[in-house]
Amino acid sequence: IYDGRASTDNENGRAGGLVGFAGYTYGEQGTSEQTYSITACQVREAVKVESSSIAGGVVGQVNDLHKVAPYVLSGCVMMGHAEGFYVQGNSYTGGIVGDMRYGTMMYCTNNQKVVAGPDNSGTIGGLVGMLNYGDISTCLNNATGQVSSLGNASYHVGGIVGYLGSGSVTLCTNHADVDGTGECGGIVGFYMFRSDSDSTRFIRNCINSGKVTCKTHANAGGIIGFVGVTSGNLYIVECCNYGDVVIENEYWGDAGGILGSTHSNRAYILNAFNRGSVKAPKYAGGILGENGDHRHCTIQNVYNTGMVI
Repeated sequence: IYDGRASTDNENGRAGGLVGFAGYTYGEQGTSEQTYSITACQVREAVKVESSSIAGGVVGQVNDLHKVAPYVLSGCVMMGHAEGFYVQGNSYTGGIVGDMRYGTMMYCTNNQKVVAGPDNSGTIGGLVGMLNYGDISTCLNNATGQVSSLGNASYHVGGIVGYLGSGSVTLCTNHADVDGTGECGGIVGFYMFRSDSDSTRFIRNCINSGKVTCKTHANAGGIIGFVGVTSGNLYIVECCNYGDVVIENEYWGDAGGILGSTHSNRAYILNAFNRGSVKAPKYAGGILGENGDHRHCTIQNVYNTGMVI
């Protein structure tokens, strides 16, 4: 348990409530028998984590460059919700981890406000800012864990993870409002398969009840804001959205109750529903806002009861 203040003003700094950096740096080598874990850690509510680069409520950055000694974060809690305290970074910012590569997170909870700084707002998420080649399961971002931007360049903003590359999210719930200026989603802001990944990934059994607001021209979704061109199959399965999805500018932007926009031929939305209202100046849909570039998106066994404007 940590109850204090963590901060760094280093231009390339990594700030965490408990750990700044965990993993292997350039030139170091792990072995396939090694697995590292950060388990059952708690950061109390009166903690402010700030960085000019990467910030996480528990760990700033988790990185295994060699993909042989993965990290597991389990049962970690960012208590949060004290007035005037938050997690803030300018590159990758998350309530639990700012930037995570080749790792797994499970049974973690964030209660703290997550804020992207005013200079270069980057990527922010309620649990993880950026996650590449990793999975998240059974995690929670509570209503006090609002995810928001102070600037005009928060590219990827999500209630659970801002940017997800070649990973899966299962059994996760977001109750916090998500507010940004780029790709915004109640669970995932932006999803992209990495170029060397050709497989099947899932966003499964996830729930969003927070309002998703995108302030400028971009995409917003109750579950995912945007799915890019993919080399693998992405299944959005048994997910539901209760929060309103809104794009506030008057000229451009797409919004969907489940998915804001996809430019993928291999995206599937199955057994899902939306009950929140959806509003966008360009394309708005109760389930999918835009199926772009003449792509093929499969939608089956879904329903919408929310108002579409």
